[in-house]
Amino acid sequence: MSYRDRSLFADEAAPAERAAALQRELLTLLPALATAPLAEVAAALLETLREATAAEHGALFLHWETTQEAPQQAEKLQLLAAQRLEEEQARALVSVASAGNPPRPARFSAGEQALRHSQVQTAETGWLLLHLPLVTLRAEKTDPGAARPTLLALLGRASQSALFDGWLRESTALIAANQHLLTALVRQTLLAELLTSTGQGLPTPTSQATPAGPQSELLATLSHELRSPLAIISASVSTLLRHERRLPLAERRLLLETVQEAGDRLIQLCDRFLELSELEAGLLRLEPTAVDPLSVVHEALLAAVQRLAPEQKEIFAFQVVPLDASGVPTESIPSVLADRRRLREILDHLLENAIRFSPAGGEIRVVLRPQPASAAGASQLASAVEICVSDQGRGIPPEQLPQIFQRFYRGDTGLARQASGLGLGLTLCKYLVELQGGQIWAESEPEQGSTFHLLLPAIPPAA
Repeated sequence: MSYRDRSLFADEAAPAERAAALQRELLTLLPALATAPLAEVAAALLETLREATAAEHGALFLHWETTQEAPQQAEKLQLLAAQRLEEEQARALVSVASAGNPPRPARFSAGEQALRHSQVQTAETGWLLLHLPLVTLRAEKTDPGAARPTLLALLGRASQSALFDGWLRESTALIAANQHLLTALVRQTLLAELLTSTGQGLPTPTSQATPAGPQSELLATLSHELRSPLAIISASVSTLLRHERRLPLAERRLLLETVQEAGDRLIQLCDRFLELSELEAGLLRLEPTAVDPLSVVHEALLAAVQRLAPEQKEIFAFQVVPLDASGVPTESIPSVLADRRRLREILDHLLENAIRFSPAGGEIRVVLRPQPASAAGASQLASAVEICVSDQGRGIPPEQLPQIFQRFYRGDTGLARQASGLGLGLTLCKYLVELQGGQIWAESEPEQGSTFHLLLPAIPPAA
């Protein structure tokens, strides 16, 4: 677990301390897993629950309940994660606990449906089964006929201990106290995977799945990118409202900083949409001047490093290489005719992508070199300066290269979803480069990294 004070999860810790420690861990996981696939979220969540409750075994299932309004929906139970437990045994335990011991409500929270729990006994192990509805009360009242997904958490511990009955009660109360955070973690990932219809075996809420296409991918992208920061804001504010008086000042500050970061992300998303709209409508005005491209590259690279988390700053290598027309290292590069602020924006996008798709230990390299009139003739530029941003990531398949500058195009869905992003950055770069009389293109080989080339008109030196 990422939370340092693991002693709070010991059996002798007070219930309130254990609940607070689990809450802090979940708040740490919420932004960290915002773009992760459902299987990864479930595995991290199960490990956290096992450590928090001192359970020896565990499994997480996703259950789609049948509704009278939607009789065509068959009940489906999918294993999301299992630790120290075989799938066949886990399914049998869920079936017995649900049928022979009807789940009882454990808690009611405004906005959330009541958490239900049941238990079952085997030879040496007692099992606690918790039902956490993923559909809020408001959503169910709005659309009562919709399928109702439920997260099932199965936790097991040796039942010979005299403390076992107390463990059942305290574990149920511990998870119930953090129900809103647990469901927020799963809900934001589940929605994105359902909308793309690429859930890697995930059951869809209707018997006939809609084929994935550009529209469904766009909806999934928008919902995922908007819901992730909104889920973080909602969970953080909810925690502040519920536990304000009990939280230390440092933890309240951490929650507020989390809200601020998520809010900044939403503002950035809105700004990109507005900027794209202005570009397409021809309303964006540029202010071209003589710009030193080398200084802008250094500024953009410094800003990119400063945006990295402290632990990430040591895992990437950055290099700026200015060359002359012969390919020899130099200290100066000719000025270009460009809008300085927009050139910086273009470089920010390219560096953001390079960092996003680079592996740990990878090098991000920016090369600048002048292109004389003979070399730049094909691009109809009398003379130009080329800026190349390279990474050592997974690369782009050749068949996808022609599409990467299209709106909302995110290439390989799994990789793009894991890395986050709306698919607008390269589209904006292309618009901004072409408005300034330049060109942009990409070269890439799978598993060999990618290089984005930016060509801008150079200003001839004074005679």
